Amino acid sequence: MNDKCPVCNHDLIPFTEGSTTGVRCSYCDYSIVTTYIEPIYEDDNIYTVVLEAGNSVDMSTIKVISKITGKNYIFSKQYLENAPAIIAKGIAAEIIEMKSQLDSSNVKYSISPEFPY
Repeated sequence: MNDKCPVCNHDLIPFTEGSTTGVRCSYCDYSIVTTYIEPIYEDDNIYTVVLEAGNSVDMSTIKVISKITGKNYIFSKQYLENAPAIIAKGIAAEIIEMKSQLDSSNVKYSISPEFPY
């Protein structure tokens, strides 16, 4: 692509804002845009989150597992006591929030296939 504006010959500046990406002229109102979708939202793989053995069976960990699984504290405690256990399956856009919660709580888990996000 030419780095100069076809209207005024000034520099074209690349940009990405939300789901829009393109170039705009540094001088006039010229621009070319298209839709940009982050790769995580195009990833249709089904990922499996496994709660690994060796986690603390305390209230803070139980709450995290409960929030992820949508189960009550009793079931969540059982997941911890009987680990390894599958606690979730979903596409990347669904799993990313769970991963964030597990990481911030220092919960031992794995995701398969390999989760690149």
